Amino acid sequence: MSAEEHDVSGTKVLCFVWLAWFFFLYATNWMALSENWFIG
Repeated sequence: MSAEEHDVSGTKVLCFVWLAWFFFLYATNWMALSENWFIG
């Protein structure tokens, strides 16, 4: 079965939204920790 036979655009959109949200949370938590933890 080829990719053209299936409509996976919704799955791709959900995946990219989840990844964007994950990286947003990762960056904001990293910034918060960098302000409170003095490492190095």
